[in-house]
Amino acid sequence: MTRTIPELATTSPDFLATATAELSGTSEKLNICHRVYLYSVLAYEEASAKLRTRMAEKSRQNLVSRQKIRGIIKFMSENRDLFRPP
Repeated sequence: MTRTIPELATTSPDFLATATAELSGTSEKLNICHRVYLYSVLAYEEASAKLRTRMAEKSRQNLVSRQKIRGIIKFMSENRDLFRPP
């Protein structure tokens, strides 16, 4: 099912209300149904240093979160007897 931008803008937490994106060194206000999806900007314009930095930071945070989750799962699998019902 294909969803339109207004539908996604009202239902998806990934859409931001009126974002300011720095494109090609100039600050331009982008309003697409009053919502902008940051990752879609990269498909059309050269990403600025601020946007690249922000996306790299999000990527690092995601990697750290995945490592923490893997550590928890590994601990639970190694100590199954602690997590069994009495």
